Amino acid sequence: FENTQLLEELVDINFGGLQKMSFKAIEPIMMKRMKRLLRINRKGLEKSLGYIEKEVNAVDSILEKQPFLCGDKFSAADLSFFALSTAVSS
Repeated sequence: FENTQLLEELVDINFGGLQKMSFKAIEPIMMKRMKRLLRINRKGLEKSLGYIEKEVNAVDSILEKQPFLCGDKFSAADLSFFALSTAVSS
């Protein structure tokens, strides 16, 4: 979690006294373990970005031939792709 200030604000808003103290005590250990278990590192980032680029290019190819992902009408596929791709680009 790169934005530690945001994480601290979320903890302050959502946790009570004992939970807040407990979280702040174990947070450094928890983050280190999560990064290791989930393989969050530069190599994993680059691999994930490659997957994303491949999928975006596939969608772009579809949209060059038709106005929406599933043909001529806006569908849940278009909405889902937009919602998920917006989160990735943020």
